[in-house]
Amino acid sequence: MRKTVFLIFVICFVSCSKDDGSKANNLNSLLQVTTVSSSILQDGGVKLNGNIDNLQTTASYGFIISTYPGGTLNINNPDMQIMTLNGMFNGNFSMEFRNNLQEGLIYYYNAYVFSDNNYFFGQEKQFISNGSASPIIDLVEPQIAHIGDTITLKGQYFSNDFAVRFEDVLAINLLESDTLIKTIVPFHYTREEPYNTISVKKETGEETVFSDFSMYTPVVNSVEPYYAHENDTITIIGNHFSLENYQNLLSMDIHGNYSGLEIVESSRTELKFVNAGWFYEVFPKLKLKSQFQTIEFDDKFEAKMP
Repeated sequence: MRKTVFLIFVICFVSCSKDDGSKANNLNSLLQVTTVSSSILQDGGVKLNGNIDNLQTTASYGFIISTYPGGTLNINNPDMQIMTLNGMFNGNFSMEFRNNLQEGLIYYYNAYVFSDNNYFFGQEKQFISNGSASPIIDLVEPQIAHIGDTITLKGQYFSNDFAVRFEDVLAINLLESDTLIKTIVPFHYTREEPYNTISVKKETGEETVFSDFSMYTPVVNSVEPYYAHENDTITIIGNHFSLENYQNLLSMDIHGNYSGLEIVESSRTELKFVNAGWFYEVFPKLKLKSQFQTIEFDDKFEAKMP
């Protein structure tokens, strides 16, 4: 009697185990996902290879990379990188990871398929990284600009974590992707020279520099009224001034020392100021700093003194 009871228990246990496994595989009980190999890319990054057999439905599939063992089997792992394709596919497939890889670190990778609300994984493997691919700038539009203008950079391997700088000044980005950046030419109070370069540097350290950038040079054509009195509103007419008042610095020579004048209105072609003090020269000497460039002039208007 005891033997009969024990045999029934063993049969039940084996039967229940098989039911649980087949239920987990759902309609894809014959699906096989294989993590095949990795190959390090010479210019940075890694190419991962996998294989899918017996996928019968449309699914999501790809690779997962993690920095610790077993991390590719935890789909909620915040550390992981994941790359995905969609469709019904069987056979060998490959993907390249070009970003967010630190040089010299061991990374763990795995092929996967998500189908019928279940994840199917291959066997986790590892590789030693040679770092990420350096960003590539293919196009900059426009290549000559003003402070505050929006610049578009097109290229490759920007990643999703990078910094854009004009010379050494950090810029504010309006749009960021692996192939497209929209950024604003930044203002900096202490800068004395126009920008000539734009750089993109990834968090992992790779950097590229675009060296064919320049800034418009401000021009002063005239001053109105030509005959000016104290407390007149005086207009400097020209081109390529900064749009913000505080980004245009105007000063007048007073016995060899330049004293600041308040700009009350600015546009690309006009700057307005009021001289609330005295004129000290018949032909006042003025100095204008705009677009990180300084212009001096003393022949644009004549002061009328009492």
